[in-house]
Amino acid sequence: MSCPAARDGGRWHIFEIGQRVRHKTRALKGSVLEVDGQTVYLEASNGVEMQFAASELEIDAPAPARAPAAAPDPEHQKLLTLMPASVVGLAAVHFARDPATQRSGWANITPLEKLQWVSRVTGLSIKQLAELARAGKARQIEAHTAVATSRRAGG
Repeated sequence: MSCPAARDGGRWHIFEIGQRVRHKTRALKGSVLEVDGQTVYLEASNGVEMQFAASELEIDAPAPARAPAAAPDPEHQKLLTLMPASVVGLAAVHFARDPATQRSGWANITPLEKLQWVSRVTGLSIKQLAELARAGKARQIEAHTAVATSRRAGG
């Protein structure tokens, strides 16, 4: 829930529930509990609930900066595109089932991390994968995957 709240230096601020705010003239900071029109209810840092006109408040601190996006990794991305889709799919399944990945999501990991998972399911190093892929030997990569998978299954 949010609404236009205060004009500060020519800019309109939108207060949201949970957002940290401060009073413009008093030494008072708190967290927004509710916004009702131009009235903002907040819990002060000492735990007391208070209400103020939105124009009396301003955002306490800027939103935390987002982590910079990972630099593009064209070399590993290109190698990943050379991998057979069935092998990459199997690597994604193993990734999703591994409790250590904390369910971070296949789409959120780097191409190098994906290649490391492909390496695990094939039993080949990334260097070996690169050599086979560049030589057009996708079937050999799939064969290594089948052998490595059958070994894990006990067959």
